[in-house]
Amino acid sequence: RLLPLQFFYSFRLVRLRDGPAGEDFTLALADQVLRARSPGRAADQFHHLVRTFGIPAFLGPLQKFLVGAGSRLAHAFPGLVVPVLADRMRRRFASVIRPAAPERLRQHLLARRSAGFGVDVVLLGDAVLGEAGAERYLEDIRLLLAEPAVESLSLRLADLHAHPNPLAYEATLEAVAGKLRRIFRSARDHPTTGPGGQAQPKFVLLETAESTDLRLTAEVFQRTLSEPEFHPLAAGIVLQAYLPEAIEVQQELLAWAVGRVARGGAPIKIRLVKGSRLTDEAITASLHGWAPATFTSQSATDANFKRLLHHALEPGHAAAARIGLATHNPFDLAYGLLLSAHLGVADKVDFEFLEGIAPHEACALRAFGARVVLHTPIVHRTH
Repeated sequence: RLLPLQFFYSFRLVRLRDGPAGEDFTLALADQVLRARSPGRAADQFHHLVRTFGIPAFLGPLQKFLVGAGSRLAHAFPGLVVPVLADRMRRRFASVIRPAAPERLRQHLLARRSAGFGVDVVLLGDAVLGEAGAERYLEDIRLLLAEPAVESLSLRLADLHAHPNPLAYEATLEAVAGKLRRIFRSARDHPTTGPGGQAQPKFVLLETAESTDLRLTAEVFQRTLSEPEFHPLAAGIVLQAYLPEAIEVQQELLAWAVGRVARGGAPIKIRLVKGSRLTDEAITASLHGWAPATFTSQSATDANFKRLLHHALEPGHAAAARIGLATHNPFDLAYGLLLSAHLGVADKVDFEFLEGIAPHEACALRAFGARVVLHTPIVHRTH
């Protein structure tokens, strides 16, 4: 049931990259038109974008006609054109960004679960620029954890604390830990139903989006989960393979996790990704005249990804740290499937996909009996 419709939408999204202006047009449309509060302003900007970029090549004949007609009619009928445009955009990306409205989210999560997939949700929204925004984000996360259908969610510490200060590292660490405690308590106090029918806490996974987040995230993760009240709580962290220091951080995390399990604590999870913000890292390094914090070649990143995978799947580590193999690369998926089976730890590996991307691979892995988790971005309608 998952494959045909999502394969169709996945193919449509791939076509978005056809032609040099397709991606630029789509990003500008989302950022400059749909975010405008005034229909008149949105209509004016839509007309400007079509005049600047032209009509994108990835659209079908009918859609090209509607975009062209809409840009000409937008000035005269902004209250008609802009809502239709917004609705079309939501429909186009509905396979990869789901609505956060409770009832619709609940239906989606239950449907995925009945099809045999795990789901990890991540809440999208505006950048957190101040403490008021950070507090709102924290409350939104706690509301999600109170939703019975939500079993797992991912978040960034950068969204919990608006102004981390590297010159006040301990103060920043404790401020972030205080907010993380509130999230972990919500995960514990709103349990979900585990595979055997028993109640278990919700699962929270910390993402490391920027290279500057890695050490802080790893340290606050270990410090908070080392507190006695959180010993029974399983939680996870992301490691980006394009960061050379990821292997060192992984070694520290695994040694700590083994000790935690030996003391009666719950295992953790480490999600391995190749790197989600390479462009941002390159821009930051260029603006400051720094050497890049990431590997500069794809082959080096690919090699480090396998190095991390091999180290994590050693039997002594796998019992203390479950692995999330997050990639759409068919070779790496097959490699992880065979390696985990060879080492006898196949039951300790999740294969993770972005919702709506490569659904054929997700279904193929399910057919092999692997556990597949869909990483699902959700968003409130106002965003």
